[in-house]
Amino acid sequence: MTTPLLRRTTEVFDVETGHWHLLKAQLPAGRSSLAAANVHDHTVLAIGGATGAAAMPQATAEVHALSLRRWHGAH
Repeated sequence: MTTPLLRRTTEVFDVETGHWHLLKAQLPAGRSSLAAANVHDHTVLAIGGATGAAAMPQATAEVHALSLRRWHGAH
């Protein structure tokens, strides 16, 4: 069994240019198989996924405010 690759990086897709852009802000913990959604203008929500060598499922979410360039826990 292969251990999933855990990433802390954040990329956003620019629909106007058709390109992905790497952001400076990283997730608090590396995750695999997470879901992401554009909540509203310039805010991204990262939901669930798995962390750690055992790929433990997570019931957490983080919010990235592009204007603030940082991640914080969702309440």
